[in-house]
Amino acid sequence: MREARPVWLPSRRQLLLLRACLGERDAALDAWREWRRDAPPDLAALERGSRRLLPLVYSNLGKALAGDPDSQVLRDAYRRSWTANQLIRRDAQEAIGVLRDAGLEVLALKGMALIGSAYGGDIGARPMADIDLAVRPTRAKEAVRALVGAGFRPALADPERQLRTRHSTAFLGPREVEVDLHSGMLWLAGLEEEMWRGSTEGEVAGAPARILAPPDQLLQVCAHGAAWNPVHPVRWAADAFKTIERAGGGFDWARLIALTAECRLVLPLRRSLSCLASELAAPVPAETLAELAAIPVSRSERLAHGAIARPPSPRRSLAMIWWFWEGHRARARLERRRPTPVGLLRDLQGFWGLERPSRVPDHAMRRLLRR
Repeated sequence: MREARPVWLPSRRQLLLLRACLGERDAALDAWREWRRDAPPDLAALERGSRRLLPLVYSNLGKALAGDPDSQVLRDAYRRSWTANQLIRRDAQEAIGVLRDAGLEVLALKGMALIGSAYGGDIGARPMADIDLAVRPTRAKEAVRALVGAGFRPALADPERQLRTRHSTAFLGPREVEVDLHSGMLWLAGLEEEMWRGSTEGEVAGAPARILAPPDQLLQVCAHGAAWNPVHPVRWAADAFKTIERAGGGFDWARLIALTAECRLVLPLRRSLSCLASELAAPVPAETLAELAAIPVSRSERLAHGAIARPPSPRRSLAMIWWFWEGHRARARLERRRPTPVGLLRDLQGFWGLERPSRVPDHAMRRLLRR
């Protein structure tokens, strides 16, 4: 039976908008005009996921839009993104400085890192809402204490404990900008050491920080985007396209395949790259798609990825046990121990911030009933 199209993949109309963002001038203009025919008269009424792409439309087409009735609207969207990102950039400098002053290496992820690498420094083209910074897992406690000591407020109680079972935890900076502190690169643990090894020293937001290698960055973008979100995550496709485009012929596809297989993320990567190649003409080699298609995907992996791709519902809540199990299995493998039901209970205890493992079943049932 044919699988249903995942909700995180771009819709037909979103693909048109992406082509306007990413295509060559004439093809991009044609895509923009076709998309615009059925779009709301007031672009402010556009759903937020697509609205976040408008600055990139302006960045891509620029003067080619002269005379277009929406040119000023797109220009304003770009300027708002540029202004907001400048403020976030200032907070990123401060957070990186706090961590480096504590003697920690910092690796920038997602928005701010993508702007400096995949987007070529075009700070208005890619809107951001927060700052994502990673430290080595063994030094996560020091990073938490450094941020708290500098006035960053944890969004969840006991952030040190949270980072034992979550790949990141959030803080609010002095100006209320969210800083996500990562000890892991992905929701499945296991690639941290290799991704740190492959990263390079660079500059992010005017501060020294490490940046992921292009294959690692592509894996993170696609894995992060392959999940349901109340704001459609369509911009993963733009981020991924730009990452591939920027790397050019030097992109290490063999490394991407190896990392993907290692962390059991074959299914979302297979779907993401197929979409990029077939719908957006991204230069993904056919042999890469063939190699990914040949890697077996277990039933547990399918169930885990299927769970996070669903909108919230009782069915999703029940299916999430597979997502938690895959995460527990990855952590157990990293720590060279066997995954067990008792170990899963302890991971869930930490994930939900509960006092004892015995409280996990009751808490899980209450969450399910709330659905």
